Amino acid sequence: DTLSKQLAAETQKRQRAEMLCLQEQLSAMARKCEELLVENENHKACDQDQLAILQDVLETVTVEKDELQAQLQTQNSGSALRRGVTWQYYMDGRWEEFTPEANEHMLQAYLDYVREIPGTQFVTISSGGVDRQVDFKLMQQMHLRTGKT
Repeated sequence: DTLSKQLAAETQKRQRAEMLCLQEQLSAMARKCEELLVENENHKACDQDQLAILQDVLETVTVEKDELQAQLQTQNSGSALRRGVTWQYYMDGRWEEFTPEANEHMLQAYLDYVREIPGTQFVTISSGGVDRQVDFKLMQQMHLRTGKT
């Protein structure tokens, strides 16, 4: 009887020790899982930060590319116009060239319009003693005194 009580007590002691050991192992595993979750979240946050940076860089590069394309288009337009092409107006049944100063003004106004600068669709040009309003979108000129296009 005493021996069986001692055996039962020893068995309970061993089982408690095994339970404590298992609890410690489970706690250690739970801590490791938490650490891994935090590390995973940190990686996700890092990945999100890197993704945001890459998206910003892509947007900047796209804007710069578009600006460079617009500049190239403008340079190509400007160089073609500067190679002897002149702006003209229709008067008394024939086409007349603008004065060099008015031609340069027209060229600059047209390049601004091509660059899509707001408010550049219309320009008023004086040449040959006459003021004309030019509509670059419609490619029409209107004599401001007579209203003729």
